[in-house]
Amino acid sequence: MEQQEQLHDQFKGKAEALAAEVWRFPDLERAWTTLEGLLVARGVRRVVWPRPDLPGWQRIKPTGLELHFEENEVFQHVATAEAGVIRASLAVAETGSVLQVAESVSPRLASMLPPLVIVLLPTASLVADLEAAWNYLAALPQLPGYLSFISGPSRTADIERTLSLGVHGPGQLIIVFLDSIGVTEGEAFGEDEG
Repeated sequence: MEQQEQLHDQFKGKAEALAAEVWRFPDLERAWTTLEGLLVARGVRRVVWPRPDLPGWQRIKPTGLELHFEENEVFQHVATAEAGVIRASLAVAETGSVLQVAESVSPRLASMLPPLVIVLLPTASLVADLEAAWNYLAALPQLPGYLSFISGPSRTADIERTLSLGVHGPGQLIIVFLDSIGVTEGEAFGEDEG
């Protein structure tokens, strides 16, 4: 447990240095209460959340947001959504990155098109370094069709090295760790079957 706390602290420091926000909650319901208030305060009205099948999501009843879960709804609204919610399989403490594994297109779109992206993953999914992440991938029965390491919001620089966030993708990234999801459940919801 102490090692997991150290990994979380290291991850938080690295991710925040890359302009991401890092939060941690005991469960999804408490996380969503906070997230919904934050989203409404930031003027978000439409959210795409492909495949929200993790413990507690059925009890989420949005009050100030329009949520789209189904694949066809995600496709219809992702270009105009102000926020996307995705799942991740791993968090790498060494780099402050999360690993998105997705076979279908909707989670990928939700991670790239909205200006704000929220990543959900189990606290138990923290690994120390990229070697541990590659070991996780090597242990899978088959490599997924799509892997993406996400490190902070989208960033680019011009020829004068002036850094801009969100030019070619999300300008804000919030990473949410959920303590109540175990490793087995986390692996299950981190992989998208399509």
